[in-house]
Amino acid sequence: MGLPALGPHDQGDEEPRVLDDLCVPRLATAPPARQPRPRLGPIRRRTAPGRQPPSRPKQVTLRSWASAFALRRARRWVLRRVRARPGLGLEKIGTAYGGWVVPTRLMDGTWVCYSGGVGEDASFDLGIIERFGCSVFAFDPTPRAIAFAEPLAAGEPRFVFVPVGLWSSDTTLRFYRPRNPEHVSHSVVNLQRTGEWFEAPCRSVSSLMAELGHPSIDLLKVDIEGAEHAVIASVLEAGIRPRVVCFEVDQPVGPLRFVRTIRRVLKAGYDLVAVDGWNFTFVRQDETRAADDSSTGAGADQPESGRAAGSDPRITFGVIVLNGEPFTRYTLRSLYPFAHEIVVVEGAAPAAHNIATADGHSRDGTLAELRRFKAEEDPEGKVTIVTAEDDGHVDGWWQGEKDEQSRAYAKRATGDYLWQVDIDEFYRAEEMARVVDMLRDDSTITAVTFKQLTFWGGLGYRTDGWYLRRGATYYHRLFRWGPGYEYAAHRPPTVLDSRGRDLRDGHWISGERLARQGIHLYHYSLLLPKQVIEKCDYYGNLTRLKRPAAVAWAQDAFLRLGRPYRVHNVYDFPSWLERYKGPHPEQVTRMVEDLAADRPGELRDTADIERLLSAWWYPLGRQLLILLEPVDRRIRAVQRPLVRFGRRNGRRARRLARRVLRKAVRLARRLAGERASPS
Repeated sequence: MGLPALGPHDQGDEEPRVLDDLCVPRLATAPPARQPRPRLGPIRRRTAPGRQPPSRPKQVTLRSWASAFALRRARRWVLRRVRARPGLGLEKIGTAYGGWVVPTRLMDGTWVCYSGGVGEDASFDLGIIERFGCSVFAFDPTPRAIAFAEPLAAGEPRFVFVPVGLWSSDTTLRFYRPRNPEHVSHSVVNLQRTGEWFEAPCRSVSSLMAELGHPSIDLLKVDIEGAEHAVIASVLEAGIRPRVVCFEVDQPVGPLRFVRTIRRVLKAGYDLVAVDGWNFTFVRQDETRAADDSSTGAGADQPESGRAAGSDPRITFGVIVLNGEPFTRYTLRSLYPFAHEIVVVEGAAPAAHNIATADGHSRDGTLAELRRFKAEEDPEGKVTIVTAEDDGHVDGWWQGEKDEQSRAYAKRATGDYLWQVDIDEFYRAEEMARVVDMLRDDSTITAVTFKQLTFWGGLGYRTDGWYLRRGATYYHRLFRWGPGYEYAAHRPPTVLDSRGRDLRDGHWISGERLARQGIHLYHYSLLLPKQVIEKCDYYGNLTRLKRPAAVAWAQDAFLRLGRPYRVHNVYDFPSWLERYKGPHPEQVTRMVEDLAADRPGELRDTADIERLLSAWWYPLGRQLLILLEPVDRRIRAVQRPLVRFGRRNGRRARRLARRVLRKAVRLARRLAGERASPS
């Protein structure tokens, strides 16, 4: 017998819509049928009752390290598969703990949503009910979840609570409690290896749909403590294709199982559109294509440019500069059309004493150029110039190593986003416009990383190498900003929200993803001799970077090209030169043309670069280094933990040897004393 009274559109019932046994709803004239509470199973303790097992520090073994390393690699593999879908209107609904990122532009009051795992946080379920009018069917058999959810269902007719667990089949399973008694979630796969459990009925999603009379569902959210892999597999095998699938991958998890589940969903015709910690949101591909078409079509609510409707994001650009000439005016001109404001922090930190004036300022006229730009090229009053004196340092010197300078522009930021820019970093205007469009269309983005192209000696040459290929090519540059946010560190750039969370743990757009879309950071840090020599002088005096030979490298490798396979200023790793035939930002091209016309001596001669790149042997060596890079990376990855493991166990072995030696000495003395005593 079907359950028409439980359909998502029947909202005339006055009784609480709680299903206890999936048979019939409660009747107002009869006492409600109550399902017995799940019974507690035996408590199996490894220690005496009433005593807690002694806490032991977690031992890092080679096996645990290898598993963690593999999981990190697996997560990177997954993050590379996130697809930007601005037309979906992705937003996080619910609390920081219980919220989920969903496509708000797809959802409406006709949606039927299944929510596996309620716990004691229904902010997501109630949030989508309040905003879209959806019907939410929630499932959780744990006693505390039942006590929490039943009153909610009594007060909200569109929230239907069913005290059963989700599994791949209809059965009764044991739910093992967490180690922390304050936590509410129990696990059928015993994630935390505890001995206390209770039994409760479990149902498959297909069985629930048949019982509840739902031919299809629109959203499936699964947060069920390790059972998500079995449930997702059973849903897809049954041919059920919700429009949106959200699930949490609970820890610990094996990397193979993690990748297998993600790959299974992708192959079923879904796009991964959002990652929030270990919460993953997938949208069916036909829905994403429709959303993309609607967002780029000539809709009534869109301008002729095809951009999504909505206000432009206000971007504060933060710039640190010392001896920024000749880049200064060109960098500011490139940022000006996209800026809500530009805060430029000028001056030197102590390590730059060799390349700064006695009062801590640029010695090449950068400060004067900044003031000229503000007076002559800032009609909208966007530019703010900050020096150490403005922040209370009467001697003119910034303290620390760029952290204080970064915080100086961050605390003055009034925009919605903070975009960090070095004076020799540029973006093409077309690519910046696409980033702004992305921010406008997706308000959930918290951080953006860019892949840099590093140019060397001229616009036709760029450098690559082992150091860049091991992560240094990616620059964290763009962050959401608001009240209570904090610029925590400059190396690497790290911004925390008002709750102290790293913004890259939120909706983070990776540099790999933008590079696939043709969006890069154009870095001219190794373009001009003056610039390279001053940069190396600074890094040579900065003890934390450990580059005492930086100036010697600049003289030998950059000016004379005497180290053709160590051309990057991080000279600890092999690097090489390549030709570049792509476009450059307009302001960079103009800067080089102006230098060639007015000050040609500031440009590096490129004849030796051409000779090197034309040599028959250089491409062979470059290709060999490219082939050897992953080999060296794997050797180092294994070598470091082995060295740590050997040192740790070597110390243990030495301590054990000393104890054995002391006991042997005491035993020998005792035996010697017994022999010397008279019989």
